[in-house]
Amino acid sequence: MAEAGVEAARETGEPADSHFAVAAAVAAGAADAGLAVRAVARACDLDFVGVTVEPFELAVREDAVDDAAGLLARLHDEAFAAQVAALGGYDLTRTGEHRRAT
Repeated sequence: MAEAGVEAARETGEPADSHFAVAAAVAAGAADAGLAVRAVARACDLDFVGVTVEPFELAVREDAVDDAAGLLARLHDEAFAAQVAALGGYDLTRTGEHRRAT
């Protein structure tokens, strides 16, 4: 915002407790901008300016990997991947890779 010459106003409202709450505040005019994921901005018909990429990982105890098999299979399902891709802003190229925590 500083690069664009926009002076940040002092925060005056209530903190938002979800991405949808942020988007709702922006859509209602209660906030000029807020941090949320692209999918929520798109769902609320708002503009989106990416600020970072954040990878997410699923932590599973070694003895519980078999219990997570259904979830892991779903992550590899083509129909599920298409639904996630339609949301926008998600990269599934490394989805399902297994690695040990270090």
